[in-house]
Amino acid sequence: MAIDLTDLSQVSRIIQEIDGSENRDRKKYEWQSYETYSGDQRKHTLSELARLFPQSWNTMRISNVNVLKKVVDKIARSYKSAPVRLVNNEANDNLQDIYVGFNQSFKRMDVGYNRHKTSLVWVQNNPLIPTDFKLKILDPYLYDLVINPDTNEIEVVILSYPDTDITHFNGNNDVSKIKTPDSVNQTIAESEQDAGSQVRTFAMWSKDQSIIVTARQKMQQEERVTQVDFILDESNPNMINPIGTLPFVWLTIEPDVPDFPISSALPYESININVLNSDLLTASAKQGFGMMVLKYPEGSQIKQLHTGFDIALELPQKNDPDAPATTAEFINANPDLKGMKDTIMEYAEAIISDHGLQNFNLVGSNTNFTSGFDRALSMVDVTEIREENMDLYEWAEKEVFEIIKKYDQLNKTRLFNIDDELTVQFSKPNILQSEKEILETIDKKLSLGLIQKFEALMMLNPNMTEEQALEKLGLIKQERQEVVESFMGQGIDNNADNKETEREEVES
Repeated sequence: MAIDLTDLSQVSRIIQEIDGSENRDRKKYEWQSYETYSGDQRKHTLSELARLFPQSWNTMRISNVNVLKKVVDKIARSYKSAPVRLVNNEANDNLQDIYVGFNQSFKRMDVGYNRHKTSLVWVQNNPLIPTDFKLKILDPYLYDLVINPDTNEIEVVILSYPDTDITHFNGNNDVSKIKTPDSVNQTIAESEQDAGSQVRTFAMWSKDQSIIVTARQKMQQEERVTQVDFILDESNPNMINPIGTLPFVWLTIEPDVPDFPISSALPYESININVLNSDLLTASAKQGFGMMVLKYPEGSQIKQLHTGFDIALELPQKNDPDAPATTAEFINANPDLKGMKDTIMEYAEAIISDHGLQNFNLVGSNTNFTSGFDRALSMVDVTEIREENMDLYEWAEKEVFEIIKKYDQLNKTRLFNIDDELTVQFSKPNILQSEKEILETIDKKLSLGLIQKFEALMMLNPNMTEEQALEKLGLIKQERQEVVESFMGQGIDNNADNKETEREEVES
């Protein structure tokens, strides 16, 4: 049975499910993932240290290596170069005009998808300028979905700002001396945390309907209930979705599951790795201090005691050989710093491998964690992951194009025909090899007769087409002939027949 968004009882039921504890926990975690990636990881590390060491966390050295961002940025490079987009296998000026700025949006989609394992692309059309389109990339704490469990199709998309229960930092207030947002969404842009308040606004779409409602909490007969009201749009009094399809494209790592995918564990592990590294940094720093132990006769009184750098301790003794001595010494824990470091390296190595980055090797590194991590990450081959992502992004771009055609048909702007097809050609990712390894591989294949010369050029440059490679070989041969001419003083007939013969030789 299709959902009727003009029925307030059905809308209220959707909002109640959105407010369920499991869904709110999902959004809280995805918000934390966004914060961690965006550079606000330290407060979450501090909060975890305060939980583990409630009496001493504030004396610890804090590690703040953004493992999540480093890994995501390593993978999310599919749009480093804009792909070639063709309509019916031909360049299209209308498409190029519309897609100005789209590549930046798709870059954000790439980052969001690899951070959250899901992303929502919102295709927006400017009603005042019908040929103007924009893409809004939404992270999963900003939206909810109603998915048909039988067909796995999205029936309703719900957009809302997360309220302060989700975006407000829930750690120890002593840990984070950060001014909390005022929960008022100002006219000017400010913290995303301010977008939520007691009265929440939801925008909902189905294929046929589009509505905006407010939801507010109120007391009714000593019970807190949610009151939902429509916000009427004079330009759309019947609450119709004019394009007859959802203006959204949802990407998920689990397309066959009618629900949000299980959240990536990497944001949590990024914090956990920094907790472990904070242990190591603190142990390294305190190894040089130790704990002072003062021994003196019972009944004596120490008036004032100082510890720290460049401070001497005066311990006067009685002039009596039988009197108990007053002594001071330091007890040093002498932790196994190398063992602690190797444990962190092994743990980080296992975590990164679990997230698809094979051959990530940290163990045995003589450098500190940050530089060792960066060096190991730079050597990881993520070609397979990027190629899988590109297949998904190609599908997503085609879906975006279908939505644009729907608006084009509605607006009667005649930019495209309804049966036009989009093809997307991504730049092929380069396999991580040294130049020496690549040349040795090519030379061996040429000597064995496994490839032709133009194929060797295509191996050197995976983005080169066969025609470009043949043309390049022709230029190389021509340059060689000119060099021979200059030394031997002999003219070479370069008529059209000879050029055709040369091309046949190259192809053979």
